[in-house]
Amino acid sequence: MSVVVVIFGLFMLGMAAAILVSPERLKKGLRIFLDEKEFWLATGIRIVVGVLFLMAASGTRAPSFITAVGILFIVAGVAIPFIGRARIERLANWWLDKPDGVLRTWAVAAGALGGVFVWCGL
Repeated sequence: MSVVVVIFGLFMLGMAAAILVSPERLKKGLRIFLDEKEFWLATGIRIVVGVLFLMAASGTRAPSFITAVGILFIVAGVAIPFIGRARIERLANWWLDKPDGVLRTWAVAAGALGGVFVWCGL
Protein backbone atom coordinates (compact mmCIF):
# COMPACT_ATOMS: atom_id res chain seq x y z
CA MET A 1 0.00 0.00 0.00
CA SER A 2 2.98 2.33 0.45
CA VAL A 3 3.11 2.49 -3.35
CA VAL A 4 0.29 5.07 -3.08
CA VAL A 5 2.62 7.38 -1.16
CA VAL A 6 5.38 6.86 -3.77
CA ILE A 7 3.00 7.56 -6.66
CA PHE A 8 1.69 10.71 -4.97
CA GLY A 9 5.28 11.84 -4.31
CA LEU A 10 6.24 11.25 -7.95
CA PHE A 11 3.14 13.20 -9.02
CA MET A 12 4.23 16.09 -6.80
CA LEU A 13 7.76 15.97 -8.22
CA GLY A 14 6.37 16.04 -11.75
CA MET A 15 4.05 18.95 -11.00
CA ALA A 16 6.88 20.85 -9.31
CA ALA A 17 9.10 20.34 -12.36
CA ALA A 18 6.31 21.50 -14.68
CA ILE A 19 5.74 24.63 -12.59
CA LEU A 20 9.48 25.37 -12.52
CA VAL A 21 9.53 25.27 -16.31
CA SER A 22 6.24 27.14 -16.75
CA PRO A 23 4.48 28.78 -13.79
CA GLU A 24 1.53 29.39 -16.12
CA ARG A 25 0.66 25.69 -15.66
CA LEU A 26 -0.05 26.29 -11.99
CA LYS A 27 -2.17 29.30 -12.86
CA LYS A 28 -4.17 27.28 -15.41
CA GLY A 29 -4.67 24.47 -12.90
CA LEU A 30 -5.93 26.83 -10.22
CA ARG A 31 -8.36 28.40 -12.66
CA ILE A 32 -9.72 24.98 -13.63
CA PHE A 33 -10.38 23.98 -10.01
CA LEU A 34 -12.24 27.22 -9.31
CA ASP A 35 -15.11 26.00 -11.48
CA GLU A 36 -18.05 24.72 -9.39
CA LYS A 37 -17.83 21.09 -10.51
CA GLU A 38 -14.05 20.86 -10.19
CA PHE A 39 -14.18 22.64 -6.82
CA TRP A 40 -16.08 19.68 -5.38
CA LEU A 41 -13.80 17.25 -7.21
CA ALA A 42 -10.77 18.84 -5.54
CA THR A 43 -12.48 18.48 -2.15
CA GLY A 44 -13.18 14.80 -2.78
CA ILE A 45 -9.65 14.16 -4.00
CA ARG A 46 -8.22 15.58 -0.78
CA ILE A 47 -10.36 13.28 1.33
CA VAL A 48 -9.56 10.20 -0.78
CA VAL A 49 -5.81 10.93 -0.72
CA GLY A 50 -6.01 11.43 3.05
CA VAL A 51 -7.71 8.07 3.56
CA LEU A 52 -5.19 6.37 1.26
CA PHE A 53 -2.31 7.91 3.22
CA LEU A 54 -3.81 6.67 6.49
CA MET A 55 -4.17 3.18 5.03
CA ALA A 56 -0.59 3.22 3.70
CA ALA A 57 1.09 4.80 6.71
CA SER A 58 2.03 1.60 8.54
CA GLY A 59 4.02 0.33 5.55
CA THR A 60 6.17 3.46 5.16
CA ARG A 61 9.47 4.57 6.66
CA ALA A 62 7.78 7.38 8.57
CA PRO A 63 4.33 6.17 9.60
CA SER A 64 3.69 9.05 12.02
CA PHE A 65 4.49 11.64 9.36
CA ILE A 66 2.36 9.96 6.69
CA THR A 67 -0.50 9.56 9.18
CA ALA A 68 -0.29 13.26 10.06
CA VAL A 69 -0.30 14.23 6.37
CA GLY A 70 -3.29 11.95 5.79
CA ILE A 71 -5.18 13.58 8.63
CA LEU A 72 -4.32 17.04 7.25
CA PHE A 73 -5.65 16.04 3.82
CA ILE A 74 -8.91 14.82 5.32
CA VAL A 75 -9.32 17.91 7.51
CA ALA A 76 -8.64 20.15 4.51
CA GLY A 77 -11.14 18.26 2.39
CA VAL A 78 -13.83 18.49 5.05
CA ALA A 79 -13.07 22.14 5.89
CA ILE A 80 -13.17 23.48 2.33
CA PRO A 81 -16.97 23.49 2.03
CA PHE A 82 -17.20 25.31 5.38
CA ILE A 83 -14.58 27.87 4.36
CA GLY A 84 -16.64 28.59 1.29
CA ARG A 85 -15.96 28.84 -2.37
CA ALA A 86 -15.66 32.65 -2.28
CA ARG A 87 -12.80 32.57 0.24
CA ILE A 88 -11.05 29.77 -1.61
CA GLU A 89 -11.39 31.78 -4.82
CA ARG A 90 -9.85 34.84 -3.14
CA LEU A 91 -6.94 32.71 -1.94
CA ALA A 92 -6.45 31.22 -5.40
CA ASN A 93 -6.53 34.69 -6.98
CA TRP A 94 -3.95 35.84 -4.45
CA TRP A 95 -1.68 33.03 -5.68
CA LEU A 96 -2.45 33.86 -9.31
CA ASP A 97 -1.23 37.42 -8.73
CA LYS A 98 2.18 36.33 -7.41
CA PRO A 99 5.26 36.78 -9.61
CA ASP A 100 6.67 33.70 -11.34
CA GLY A 101 9.70 33.67 -9.02
CA VAL A 102 7.50 33.16 -5.97
CA LEU A 103 5.61 30.34 -7.68
CA ARG A 104 8.88 28.69 -8.67
CA THR A 105 10.16 28.91 -5.10
CA TRP A 106 7.02 27.17 -3.83
CA ALA A 107 7.41 24.60 -6.61
CA VAL A 108 10.86 23.75 -5.23
CA ALA A 109 9.33 23.31 -1.76
CA ALA A 110 6.55 21.11 -3.17
CA GLY A 111 9.13 19.06 -5.07
CA ALA A 112 11.12 18.56 -1.88
CA LEU A 113 7.99 17.36 -0.10
CA GLY A 114 7.27 15.03 -3.02
CA GLY A 115 10.78 13.66 -2.64
CA VAL A 116 10.13 13.03 1.05
CA PHE A 117 6.95 11.13 0.16
CA VAL A 118 8.87 8.97 -2.32
CA TRP A 119 11.54 8.25 0.28
CA CYS A 120 8.91 7.40 2.90
CA GLY A 121 7.12 5.03 0.57
CA LEU A 122 10.19 3.12 -0.62
